[in-house]
Amino acid sequence: MAPELHPDAAEQAILRRIQVSPDRVARCVQEILSVLPRHAAAANLPTDGLIRATLDAVGSSLPEIVCIHPSGDPDRGIEAGADYLSWRFAAIEALLMLTNGGALLPMGVPQALPSVRVVYSTLPAGGENRRDAWTFEPTAVSLPRSVRLAPSRAAGGAATRPAATASRADPPQRPDRGHAGKPAKRPARELDPVGSR
Repeated sequence: MAPELHPDAAEQAILRRIQVSPDRVARCVQEILSVLPRHAAAANLPTDGLIRATLDAVGSSLPEIVCIHPSGDPDRGIEAGADYLSWRFAAIEALLMLTNGGALLPMGVPQALPSVRVVYSTLPAGGENRRDAWTFEPTAVSLPRSVRLAPSRAAGGAATRPAATASRADPPQRPDRGHAGKPAKRPARELDPVGSR
């Protein structure tokens, strides 16, 4: 049996294993955009709800309890905690990317998300129900209270593609020119959303 792990050491092990890769952030961007209404820009969506929906979509959930007693497979619990925090940070980063890039409009005053608490036990698995918790302060990031889809993104079409996922092979487009330098035909004007003028 492995030696007993001190709670502070287990907490540091979770922090060391947090990995926020560009692939995770890109996946979260896709999931956030799939949650947002495409037909209108009028719906304000709470940012904490978007983060929860994104974590659900990628299949990440906070471990109910991490047993750090050697009989309870502490490594698996530590890995589960680190994986959840990794996905949570990726979802936060994706939300900030979309907000800073103009795809989402921040609504309301910024607010700090609550810190993530991970419950742990130092007792053998299945033993007496005595628990404590780690509080991960770096997860208390300040975000807008809610966001809404930018009007240009709500209209559909190419504008809904986030800049981060645009292909580098796409040639630059000049909106005033068509093929062979001739002026492009302009599409029929669509009705502007109320309040967009």
